[in-house]
Amino acid sequence: PDKIGGHLTFPYASIGISLLSKWNTTLDLGLKYSMFATDKIDLVKDGDFNDALLTPYIAVGMHFGRKEPLPKKIDPEIVKLRKDLNATDLRLNEVIEQLNAVTLQLPELQKLQMSIEQSETNIATLQTQYAQMNIKVTELTNKVNNLEQRVAQVPTQKTPSADIYANEIKQIKDTQSALAANMATKEDIAKLEQEKAEIAITVNQINNELAEITKKLEQLDALTAQVNAIKGAADVSAYSKELAELRNMLNNYEKELAAIRTDTENLHKADNDLAANINDLRSRLLTLSDELKKLSEKPKPVVTPEPQVQEKPQVIEKDYLAELEEELQGKMIHFATNATTLSEKDKLFLDKVAEYLIKLPEVKIEVQGHTDNTGSVKINNTISYNRAKSVADYLIAKGVPESQLIVKGYGPSKPIASNKTAQGRATNRRVQLVIVK
Repeated sequence: PDKIGGHLTFPYASIGISLLSKWNTTLDLGLKYSMFATDKIDLVKDGDFNDALLTPYIAVGMHFGRKEPLPKKIDPEIVKLRKDLNATDLRLNEVIEQLNAVTLQLPELQKLQMSIEQSETNIATLQTQYAQMNIKVTELTNKVNNLEQRVAQVPTQKTPSADIYANEIKQIKDTQSALAANMATKEDIAKLEQEKAEIAITVNQINNELAEITKKLEQLDALTAQVNAIKGAADVSAYSKELAELRNMLNNYEKELAAIRTDTENLHKADNDLAANINDLRSRLLTLSDELKKLSEKPKPVVTPEPQVQEKPQVIEKDYLAELEEELQGKMIHFATNATTLSEKDKLFLDKVAEYLIKLPEVKIEVQGHTDNTGSVKINNTISYNRAKSVADYLIAKGVPESQLIVKGYGPSKPIASNKTAQGRATNRRVQLVIVK
């Protein structure tokens, strides 16, 4: 029609749903909202409104991605390991920053330590000088006291003799010289007292400086204790080692994931082969059913019983059955992860079992295959059946009729040990032989 036209809008926003098929094709349904304020090219010509503002759309496309999801068990563990790695990196960076801060403060703390040692040396020197001055002051004080006593002992007689006068004059001269020495000694004492006061002031100043330095030393001790606490709580080398271990675990999980994917592909191929074998067996079963039907229509031959020949094997069978039960008691065949191969030791054990089963044609054995809980249940069921079948095939190759064997795979449903340890998982990967009477 004349009033219908196309339009091209850009930019635009859209909302819708996408349906994914098993062939990786997509069908997209939704609404597109034009980002233009006014209509550029209308669907309806000469329109008064922006009819291209909201437009439904339908589209067909291709999806490019992984067909099969990752195993549910391994993906959360990888995510958890990555979170642990990030948390460890952050904690390691915090510890390194704190150690760097302490390292920046070390030069100042070393200067404080040198100042403390120098102050202690100065205090020791001043204390020595102070003690020497005290000794000198004591000696001078004693000397002055002795001179004063000697002056006080000068004779005061009024009519002394010539000898007494001569002696008195000599004593007076000695007293005068002693007084002069006394005056000099007192000046020395005053100087010493002044020096003593100056030393006391210096000691007080040094003590104040020492108190300030001691305060800084306490801060240093607190900081050192904090550093030791940091080192004790989180050693950098320990975190580096833990980080490396976590990375190794992550790499191991990724390798295990790749191996599981390879095993999954192999199992898909095995499933296809089994399906082909099943179809072949069904056709063979139909053919055998027809032959059996034909044989059943023929008259059955009369068999003459021989009682004496049958009684003796019954006694022997009971002995063989008891021996077989004893042989199977607690015996298991173990396998490596995803393996179905029999070891030489297991083959020797199965050789004995085959001999008993050939002698006991009426006894049936259920060959039970088991796995650990690694991987999906579907895969483990297939592996357990294949393990049981490998044992049954070996017994058949040794002459045991196939009708005496019942092959079953139980997967991880019947563990006999914990799957949390490697030893427990190895114990659960087994095949058991059970007598069915």
